[in-house]
Amino acid sequence: MGQANIKWQEVVCKNCGKAFKKKPKKKTLFCSPACSQQYRKEEKHPSWKGDKRINYQVVKCPKEFKEMAFANGNVRLHRLVMAQKIGRPLQKKEVVHHLDENIQNNAPENLELFETNSSHRSKHMEAIKLKTKGAKVSVKCPQEFQQMSWGENRVYLHRLVVAKALKRCLNSKEIVGHKDFNLCNNSLENLLLFENTKEYRRYLETSDRGQKE
Repeated sequence: MGQANIKWQEVVCKNCGKAFKKKPKKKTLFCSPACSQQYRKEEKHPSWKGDKRINYQVVKCPKEFKEMAFANGNVRLHRLVMAQKIGRPLQKKEVVHHLDENIQNNAPENLELFETNSSHRSKHMEAIKLKTKGAKVSVKCPQEFQQMSWGENRVYLHRLVVAKALKRCLNSKEIVGHKDFNLCNNSLENLLLFENTKEYRRYLETSDRGQKE
């Protein structure tokens, strides 16, 4: 199929806000590799904490736990602490969770072991639901955003606010999240747009309220 027959999709760069066109199936969120790299280094990234991103601590892996090591011989400290606590190497599918959601606190009493990432994720989602305040606000949908309406011509206010800022309708896969988890605070600066549910969950798992351990 020639380039002329491609139905290009116009999106907004997550870093610089510039509009650009991409192929419908392409999942890129940035207008250029430079923007992608800059976003991951600066404070717009979900895991930004002050002057740098917070990452897991790694240490040299002891011989008795060598099956847990990366190719360079290192291992994540929280996984090693848990392995030493239960007296065996962890399986790849097992996930270690930080109870206080601080990935720098690797004290044994702050760690919890899950059999799979699915069970670990469920715990985070339950915690997020408990912390979420208020209820979603719906309003009458303006004519220019009819594609987003549901029921008796209603639209969720947080989605409408973002759509107006972008000057386009949001598609059904796009998710709008609240930074402070207050569903009643629909100011533009409190809202984040995600391309799909998977990206939104990834943000939740790496944010202050949902660190993926």
